[in-house]
Amino acid sequence: MRCRRTSGFSIIELMVGLAVAGILLAVAVPSIRASAARARLEGAANELAIDLHYIRSEAVRHRAPASLAVDSTGHAYSLAYADPLNGNTITIKTVTLPRNVTVTPNITLTFDALRGMGSAFTLDVLSVDATSSLQVSTNATGRVQVCSPNRNFSGYPGC
Repeated sequence: MRCRRTSGFSIIELMVGLAVAGILLAVAVPSIRASAARARLEGAANELAIDLHYIRSEAVRHRAPASLAVDSTGHAYSLAYADPLNGNTITIKTVTLPRNVTVTPNITLTFDALRGMGSAFTLDVLSVDATSSLQVSTNATGRVQVCSPNRNFSGYPGC
């Protein structure tokens, strides 16, 4: 009598394969979540820095004071300038930050119309999910810098 083997997996082979896959997922998922949180934090900080450059240039272009205002919750900010003809505030852009990312403190930063200069300030970009944070700062001449306050965010200089 000949024993014919059919193609496919036995139940034991299937169970071993599922156990190995489960172990690999248990190791990989926390790493993927940390990477995603880091990417959200980095993206929000870089977008904020770009928007600071942009609103500064809008102040000079429109020859009117322009500002970036962080909302009271820290989950959004808006860019606006004062219309030089009638004094109305014109909102250029409103940005909602990614999930679990906030900006502190709740302030309004204003750039003057002549040279786009403002006061020196620092905004902290924080993530609930990430173990690190980034700071977006500018000096009185309007130079914007993104840095790592704890020096633990690779790719960014320490503050």
